[in-house]
Amino acid sequence: MDCHASITLDTLLDMYMQDSVLRPATVIHFRFVVGIFNRTVGVYPFTEISRDMILIFRDQVLARAKSTTWNNYLRHLRVLGNFAVRMGYATKNPFKEIKLAPVPRKRKKTLDDKLIKHALDLLGNAVDESGTDHLQPRWFWVIVIKVLFSTGIRRHQLIEMCWRHVDLEQGVLLLVVEGSKTRREWEIPLLPAVVSELIFLRNRTLERLAIDDISALQVFNVTLFNDRYMHDVMTEEQLSGFFRRLSRTLGKTISPHRFRHTLATKLLRGPFPDIKTVQDLLGHTDMRMTLEYVEVDMDNLRSLLNARLGDFI
Repeated sequence: MDCHASITLDTLLDMYMQDSVLRPATVIHFRFVVGIFNRTVGVYPFTEISRDMILIFRDQVLARAKSTTWNNYLRHLRVLGNFAVRMGYATKNPFKEIKLAPVPRKRKKTLDDKLIKHALDLLGNAVDESGTDHLQPRWFWVIVIKVLFSTGIRRHQLIEMCWRHVDLEQGVLLLVVEGSKTRREWEIPLLPAVVSELIFLRNRTLERLAIDDISALQVFNVTLFNDRYMHDVMTEEQLSGFFRRLSRTLGKTISPHRFRHTLATKLLRGPFPDIKTVQDLLGHTDMRMTLEYVEVDMDNLRSLLNARLGDFI
């Protein structure tokens, strides 16, 4: 009997994790995807997973989620299938035979200026920190928003920021591999006003910890300033939880990624946008990703139409 015939997706994932260097969040998501697949179609040896099983899984996912979710699941399962073939555990990857679902190209969801100002004004209102205010510490979250909006960094990059990555004298932030989606490092500038906010945060951190060297510590650690937060460092879920509460308070959705979309859209407005510079800021490896943020200027388009068609219409 072939010793590889009984290898399941779970076993395959364990082998893949031993063979690869993955971020903890990536491991968690792989296990999540494999778990959903197993609960939907059952646990089978990888070589017995059929096209029909995968199509059943696809249809059930698409019945409750967006096509982007299905495509994400399929890409992760394809990775495991490719690993099985490469290691000789299977002769073919059944997930590779299944197509990705078409994804509608919608405009990036951005935040209007009034909503951002409303959020900052709301958080700027002093509230008794000993009370039950679910947006505390408000001064801390104001700095988080200003950094997100002025840099366009992702949620995970904010979480991974340590004080040694921030050059307050030069006004430069080093985005490290640990927080990078593309597994690379690059530097971005910090606005003077944001540097001032970070100096304030650094002083409060030093005061709270009563130590001299915080270079290796997390920049944005809400657990230092609100005892209701668990853990020793701030987590992505705690960051997301704050924005969910803020969104409920505002009555409109506001999130770290929407700040990223908003910054990119603002920087690329106008007749001659500096696409390469914005690409470098956002850390896109493919300029096509940056181009998705370029919006048509209606006034310019109207002028062009009028110049070309004005004599006929």
